[in-house]
Amino acid sequence: MPDDFFSINDEMKENFFKAYGVIGLEITSKVQGKMYTGSKADPLCRYCGRDNTSTTFKNESHAISVFLGNRTLIDWNECDSCNKHFGSFVEDHFAKYTLPHRAFSRTKGRVKIPSYKDKDYEVVAGDSGNLKISMLRASDLGDILVEWPERSTLKFSMQRQPYRPTAVYKTFVKMALALMPDEDHKSLGALKQWILADNHETLFSGDVKVIEWQIPGPMNPNRLLCYICKAKPEFEAAHFKYILLVAFGNHQFQVVIPDPVYEAGINKKFLFAPALMPTKHFQKYGAPNFTERSFFSSEIVKGEKVEIVISTDSLTERE
Repeated sequence: MPDDFFSINDEMKENFFKAYGVIGLEITSKVQGKMYTGSKADPLCRYCGRDNTSTTFKNESHAISVFLGNRTLIDWNECDSCNKHFGSFVEDHFAKYTLPHRAFSRTKGRVKIPSYKDKDYEVVAGDSGNLKISMLRASDLGDILVEWPERSTLKFSMQRQPYRPTAVYKTFVKMALALMPDEDHKSLGALKQWILADNHETLFSGDVKVIEWQIPGPMNPNRLLCYICKAKPEFEAAHFKYILLVAFGNHQFQVVIPDPVYEAGINKKFLFAPALMPTKHFQKYGAPNFTERSFFSSEIVKGEKVEIVISTDSLTERE
């Protein structure tokens, strides 16, 4: 572990939360009680702007994607039409992007923990915490085994299902809008039109920064953090106004949510958010690493490899 990781992470935490205020959702238990946003008595869809005279609000709409483990925050102001659009046309691509990780992290969706299968491996998890990984093609354990001084590490090369990067980014935008107070999301009409469009074209003239952290060690499978961070008035001119933070399993995303009207073409300062885990976790399991991702392309990505590493204190090889 880098000797200066703790000081760097503490500095990022101080600088980021000095500049940004936070509204968020924190889920740590699968039996956490439900919370609601919006008005059940007089619903008005926050995305398409229609009320119950021109659309319906019969379905239970999850403000944050249910496959990330959110059975807690329900949005009364998301109409059935928009809910169907997001589920099939937008969020499905983020589900495919994160599938291998959600299977390993035992992140329970609407009904169960997802399983994963490709030509090499099958991963099946149970609510009890058991994780069964089957090697489907003849292979030697040494091909995936990396020895550490204190424990054995298994390194798997998995394959993501085909996905569209712009749809992944639309999912992040939808999450951010769902968490925003009315005074904020009502000013972002161009973003709403974009995520509701029946195509996967890009909205912005340039790429938008997304930071993806990979955090080592065992994690609470029910942990889901979603924060919409808004720049404080004295920092708004120099910094992006909105940042989304999403953490589940061993992953954390930091996403710029730019205003396409007022921030287009303006050079603003990007502040790294800290890795959102207690220091004692990193002291035990090591420092995280991060990658800058691009979700700018509208073209389908196929055959993308993703490396997943797990550790174990002991191994037993069976015939």
